[in-house]
Amino acid sequence: MDNNNLDVNNISQFKHLFIEEATNLLNSMESIILQLEENPNNLELIQEVFRVMHTIKGVSGMYGYTAMGELTHQAENIYDLIRSRKLNVDKEILSTTLIIVDQLFALLKDENHNCVECKEKQEQLIDWCKSYSLKATNESSQKEIHIEQLTDKDMVTYNIIMHTNQSVVDRRINIFYAVKDLAEIGEIRSINPLPVDSNEEERWSIFVVGNFDNNDIEEALMFVYEFCIIRKVADFDIFKDGQLDLNQKQLQLEEEAREAKEAPEIKDPIAPIINPQQTKATNTDTMIASIKQNMNRVSVESEKLDYLMYLVSELITTSSQLNLSSTEIACASIRPQIEKLDRLSKQFRNNALDIRLIPIRDIVPKFNRLVRDISLNLEKKVEFVTEGMETELDKSSIDMIAEPMVHMLRNALDHGIETPEERISKGKDAKGKITLKAGSSGNTIFIKISDDGKGFDKNKIFKHAIDKGFIEPDAKLTDKEIYNLICLPGFSTADAVTNISGRGVGMDVVKQKISKMRGELEISSTQGEGTTFTIRLQQSIAILDTLLVASGKMKFLIPLSDVDECSQKYYSDVEKRIKFGTVDYEEELIPFISLRSLFELNGETKKMAKMIVITKNKKRIAIFADQIIGQHQAVLKPMGELVKSHKEISAASVLGNGEVAFLLDTTNINQEIIAKN
Repeated sequence: MDNNNLDVNNISQFKHLFIEEATNLLNSMESIILQLEENPNNLELIQEVFRVMHTIKGVSGMYGYTAMGELTHQAENIYDLIRSRKLNVDKEILSTTLIIVDQLFALLKDENHNCVECKEKQEQLIDWCKSYSLKATNESSQKEIHIEQLTDKDMVTYNIIMHTNQSVVDRRINIFYAVKDLAEIGEIRSINPLPVDSNEEERWSIFVVGNFDNNDIEEALMFVYEFCIIRKVADFDIFKDGQLDLNQKQLQLEEEAREAKEAPEIKDPIAPIINPQQTKATNTDTMIASIKQNMNRVSVESEKLDYLMYLVSELITTSSQLNLSSTEIACASIRPQIEKLDRLSKQFRNNALDIRLIPIRDIVPKFNRLVRDISLNLEKKVEFVTEGMETELDKSSIDMIAEPMVHMLRNALDHGIETPEERISKGKDAKGKITLKAGSSGNTIFIKISDDGKGFDKNKIFKHAIDKGFIEPDAKLTDKEIYNLICLPGFSTADAVTNISGRGVGMDVVKQKISKMRGELEISSTQGEGTTFTIRLQQSIAILDTLLVASGKMKFLIPLSDVDECSQKYYSDVEKRIKFGTVDYEEELIPFISLRSLFELNGETKKMAKMIVITKNKKRIAIFADQIIGQHQAVLKPMGELVKSHKEISAASVLGNGEVAFLLDTTNINQEIIAKN
């Protein structure tokens, strides 16, 4: 085949869509297994696990992931035995299912199944499934399984012949969704390719069993209906052992009775083929509603969103240039249009940012799994509680915050929560509690991870820091400063290095990641009661509403959300207070910095200095500048090595006239000022 001419009949062109959907299904599977662990007799959860395994089994074969098909086939056998009341749900099954999920994730990346370690694990899991199924089959007669079984009443079997041709490719139809929708209304018992000539489109035979009718089939296959031939095979489950023989005998008795009484002919249980071209107009409202529901959410690649944000940033930069240029009298006639463009660009900015927002609950299932696995490994009993998981973060922030949260949870599990015996001896409940709480206040997002464990021993941390040479023996530190020592590289109070912690790198990573996001980390702890880690982040760091100020020939940006008030003082009074480091404001002394002094700027000073009062971490500080230019919507760019030594600067923005303005890192400035005072 010509390499420049894609084989349009090859369904593997949609492989990336299969990978995306399979990933979503496997992520949901982890959450379902953890719920099933709490309620092992929940038939709905058991059915959902079976459906997921069955759907992946059928579709993986269509896309060439045969190893995934083999493993999910063995796994669904286990859950089929559970559904048929021949097996109980136990911890071994659930733990192994989670390992199977991990293996399926690995197989998605190792499409050709070349990894030796992956192959060995695959064989072990398949052998376990087979042996467990055999064991369950032999012992099933001696057990009474307390799970409500689905009745066979009104069960039907359908066969769908699905064709994939040029139209499927042209219309970007994802076959995976059709199979997934079929799995929602019934159980897919078989998906097999049908033999075709080399020039024909691919054909697939799908058998579905369940309690549904033609309308349900039509709705499930609405986007591929014209490519399907649908046949109702029987009014019972033909795959159930002995059911086919039983129904055949019943039909024979009915036929004999009919001939004897010359009764009207009994309707053949094999229904005629449904002609896709003769679709009935019934249930139209339901179909339209279903279509609208499917169209409410659109899956978009993150690269496209990144490019959208780039276009938005360029639009805002251009809008800022027009604003600066239009101050001249000659532009007075077009000033209203420029102001309208500025308003629209801000709305466009806000809408584009909203598109990138992802609720924190999307990553919570992974944390549930983490807490479960580590607590089992440490033989600790832990309850994981979440609050405010509807809080949304930018996609890039979600990606960056995941790693620090993992380290904090591991720290809470290993260092915080005690063993059941320790907790009981202290008068606590044997089961520890870890709480993940998220929320927002204005433009700030906060994430808290708390535990009710042993808390930090301040004296132990202080002594260890002295032994390691991090601080002097006569250092005077506050509780907050002592707790912050655990974020130093190589700092660890663990008595032994384990596969969970003890190497002194976890909290260092947490601090670095949060700093890169211009966030704050606050640690509070009470010995014997527990510890709380609080992360505070700005909602977005790509485009920011700022206050533009100037000192000397330099321009600076201050996040508008931090600004409390702007006023002015005589520069002579400010210079007198530099040695004290504080300035009078509302009948109190607050710390301050002068941008001229901080960046050693020369040039003539003005008579009056502009004072910008900001609040950071519940503390007020003042920043003095020569001039306040006004509000500015800044498109922020990361800084290079040239300004790496200036921790007071976190990013830069190109102004409309081509000048560069530097974003002040108010978090770092606040910490340095407080440390000096």
